[in-house]
Amino acid sequence: MTGSDGQRAGKWTLINADPLDSPDIDGLRDLECFSLLFRHDRETPIREQGLFVLRCDDNIDFEQTVFAIPCSPTEMAVTVN
Repeated sequence: MTGSDGQRAGKWTLINADPLDSPDIDGLRDLECFSLLFRHDRETPIREQGLFVLRCDDNIDFEQTVFAIPCSPTEMAVTVN
């Protein structure tokens, strides 16, 4: 995980993924929406909310910018839609 400032934000592990209802708005009703919860180690400094670049460590070509909000000293919440 990398912050929008280019600083490494440590390794985050997905610990929960819950589906969310899509917005009841034309053009958005067919979106798949999720609430994701990531855990990071205590050595990772507590981050403020903001944009982060999520990359997969499993040799999968995946990169996505997400807006994450800290919800505890070791957890960050992300909503994807």
